[in-house]
Amino acid sequence: MTAWIQTFSGIAWNLEAPRADDVRLVDIAHALARICRFTGHTRGDRIYSVAQHSVLVATYVELQHPELYLAALLHDAHEAYLGDISRPLGTLLPGFAELKRAHDRVIAEWAGIAPTDFQHPAVREADAVMLATEANTHLPDGCKGDWGDLPPPWEGACVAAWSVSDAERELTARIEQATNEDGDEP
Repeated sequence: MTAWIQTFSGIAWNLEAPRADDVRLVDIAHALARICRFTGHTRGDRIYSVAQHSVLVATYVELQHPELYLAALLHDAHEAYLGDISRPLGTLLPGFAELKRAHDRVIAEWAGIAPTDFQHPAVREADAVMLATEANTHLPDGCKGDWGDLPPPWEGACVAAWSVSDAERELTARIEQATNEDGDEP
């Protein structure tokens, strides 16, 4: 039996063999706006979404590397189909890294960018800066334990949680603007 999920737009998304033709911006933005960072262990009455995180990573990247803006917006787009698997858990799941790479490849193809752009050092740095910023803001006690070599938080970044609808709308608008398109096709 094929492992698949039904997306918000009604696509039967094949988890084992994803296809660029099945990628829909509406599915990415809708799902990421409803997925909470830190596996939900955040404070406040609003979720801090992967969609908002993606917008802030892209905003940070754009300051130094505007050519990577779209890759930064989409660096976690695979989570629309796979969920937000925490980094520590992902290391314990055999085959997950390859599943994530397969999804990144089809999303990159859909967006017209190189899949390696998601792992560009500037995108990875921005992701780490936002992780430090978000953890200090949204985790009840900030960063505790061994987080590795996190860079300092982004001073002055506004990371107050957006509403789900605002996060979805903002991510959609930015991807549409970055691809100069409306709708599902970049």
